[in-house]
Amino acid sequence: MTISLFNAERLRYGRSFTIVLDGKKHKGILYEDCRITEIYRKNLHAYGMRHPDDDMSEPATVAPGYPLVNFFGTFITNKQLPIERETDIDSWDEAE
Repeated sequence: MTISLFNAERLRYGRSFTIVLDGKKHKGILYEDCRITEIYRKNLHAYGMRHPDDDMSEPATVAPGYPLVNFFGTFITNKQLPIERETDIDSWDEAE
């Protein structure tokens, strides 16, 4: 599924998500298990997460844009992640 419009209303229904990259935590304000192609709110950054081939229940990597295979979900954050290409996720936590 793809969502072509993302706005402030969706923030009420999404789930927060934290990932650790190179030992540093990055808290997302929203995690969705679908592709979000457009964001109509300033200062939000969307990243695609990929799961490993043998386990569809957890993310393995994060990257700008969206993977074509093994798509896990969209990670949206207020702050830009310090990555330029697909990067391994050390750990993750789906916060309440």
